[in-house]
Formats: sequence, structure tokens, C-alpha cells
Amino acid sequence: MLNILEQVCRKYFDVTPLIVGPGIKTGMPIFYDNPREVGADRIVNAVAATNAYRRALIIVDFGTATTFDYISPKESTWAAASPRGS
Repeated sequence: MLNILEQVCRKYFDVTPLIVGPGIKTGMPIFYDNPREVGADRIVNAVAATNAYRRALIIVDFGTATTFDYISPKESTWAAASPRGS
């Protein structure tokens, strides 16, 4: 399926998509016991917010789990995650 989505992006939008997943190099350190356990959504949120605001901030994402991520201008620290309904 991913291959099909990549082809659609190239053919109809004339862009090469950036596939975000474990091991992607963002230039932002992730201080987490196992950085590969951090979801792609949290990585994208952190990188986008850092590029947009360039200051310390807290990102709240109301997805399957509600996550709270603290981002400092110099480092990324993943703060907490709670299951939906908690």
C-alpha cells in the first residue's frame, strides 16, 4: 500500500513523499529509553512545532492516546502519554 501511495504522490502531485517512521533522521534528539518506540505522529508534531515556534512548548495530541510532549529549544523530551479516557 505504501508503494501505491508513493506512486500517486509522484504521478498526481509531482512530489516525492517523506515517509516518517522509526530511524528517520530529524536532527532532533529524542531522550526516551527506546527512541524507536516513539510514534511517527509524535516525531512529526515535535519537528513541525519546533520549526514553527522555535521556543519551549508543550504539544498535546488527542489521538488514540492523549500525549503531552515537552519540547525545549535545545532538546526534545517526551513527557507523558495516557490512554484515551484517562
